[in-house]
Amino acid sequence: MVHYDQGLADFDEVAVLRVGSGFVVATTSAQGLRIEQLDAAGKIVRESLEPLPIYSQASLLFAHGHLYVAYAEPPARSGGENRVAVARFSCARQLP
Repeated sequence: MVHYDQGLADFDEVAVLRVGSGFVVATTSAQGLRIEQLDAAGKIVRESLEPLPIYSQASLLFAHGHLYVAYAEPPARSGGENRVAVARFSCARQLP
């Protein structure tokens, strides 16, 4: 078991997806979307922080070597509906 202590108290939502023998952790906060790819030992092998306007917990899908992240944007100021956006990230390597 690996203890993951990366200041999660600062984030609003956390999503985790198994990718091969490792994991991908997506955290959302007022600062944006943070993606971390961890190997089986819990070591970060790739990370990214995107200053995206996010209103919800991210949904994760790994397919064909890419990580797809779906999330809802904040509603329009005029009281409109939330838009759903999808971002694509490449993983450092496909973990076995």
